[in-house]
Amino acid sequence: MTRPSPSSPVLALDVGGTNLKLALVSAEGEVLARDALPYAGQSGLATMLEGLAEMARRVETEGGARAVALGVATPGYARPSDGVLISGTHNVPLLADVPLARLLEERLHLPAVMLNDGTAAALGEARHGAGRGLARFAVLALGTGVGGGIVVEGKPVLGEGRVPPELGAMVLDDAAPPFRTLEDFCSAGGFRRAYERKGGAPETPVEEIFHRAAAGEDRAEAAISAACRRLAQACGILVNALNLQACILSGGVAASGEALRGRVEAALPDFCWPFLLPRASIRLAGRPADAGLVGTAVAAREGLTR
Repeated sequence: MTRPSPSSPVLALDVGGTNLKLALVSAEGEVLARDALPYAGQSGLATMLEGLAEMARRVETEGGARAVALGVATPGYARPSDGVLISGTHNVPLLADVPLARLLEERLHLPAVMLNDGTAAALGEARHGAGRGLARFAVLALGTGVGGGIVVEGKPVLGEGRVPPELGAMVLDDAAPPFRTLEDFCSAGGFRRAYERKGGAPETPVEEIFHRAAAGEDRAEAAISAACRRLAQACGILVNALNLQACILSGGVAASGEALRGRVEAALPDFCWPFLLPRASIRLAGRPADAGLVGTAVAAREGLTR
């Protein structure tokens, strides 16, 4: 039997709370074709699996190539022995206690690997994004929640049993929940709550808060500065503990770009050991829209050579 070539395209599935994103990705990290399946519209697991199989065929047709492997990135943690999702499925309850990668492997007749979505984003930035050339960095994915991963010597950091780090759970304030962790302060909801506490309208979109700050609104500026200061605190903790070269900001909140990055960088000296400060940088993701897909594809391709 001919061994699949690791230079051939692979399929990458990134499971989010809103959509299941699927792409055909080249060995160079180029997304050749992509599609998405709304999670909310799935009536059951069997229906969802059939929808993913049909989507895989469409993506391969559009991309003009057959995939040789499949990578699956999910929230939380999948047990290595059988790939069953046992943690982090509160936003995707249909997948709780389900061996998703194995089920798709059987349907698509492709070797499959599974990894945490934050680890996938870190791997994508390491190989094809803002982490290229860096030995030690963290990715902070700021969206509905806060996730991410850590890369040391070019490899994602994982614990015993390949348990991923949970960066959003870092406690930054000795207060009662829910106003104490990085996720509490710096998720999209954290930015919205900060704006509301400063007198802004509840549930104002993050992009609108940044727009109002740019227009000179004091309460928007105060809210953003408070959240960015907490983000700088988290980055300083990571740099001090791990001697990181960079913290890379990703996710929907990071779509604010330099308005976010510059404020975090300005506050970083208050939380970073002065000896390490000149050696560390705050960066925006190089693959903000698809780092998870690209990193998942990297993991799938590397699985062919093991």
